[in-house]
Amino acid sequence: MTPSETVTHHPQFYFDNGTYIIKVENTLYKLIHTVLVNESEAFADLFHVGGVGPETVEGLIDEEPIVIPEVTVDVFDLFVELKFVWYVVE
Repeated sequence: MTPSETVTHHPQFYFDNGTYIIKVENTLYKLIHTVLVNESEAFADLFHVGGVGPETVEGLIDEEPIVIPEVTVDVFDLFVELKFVWYVVE
């Protein structure tokens, strides 16, 4: 992230007990590792390959999120709503 970039926590999908921080556009999501890998082959592959993990801080702090390019917040919100439906409290 650049110092001048304004990034905000998603109002609904930045879980206090989340494991990984993901950035889509200028929005941060903090999501639970187990749900991500069990519900998404893409995330399972990402974590299995070792692109993200204990050796790096990527995804562990707001300043170094896992960046998901070419996806809009609207699209990612739909993914999270479908995969984390039991976690979403309105």
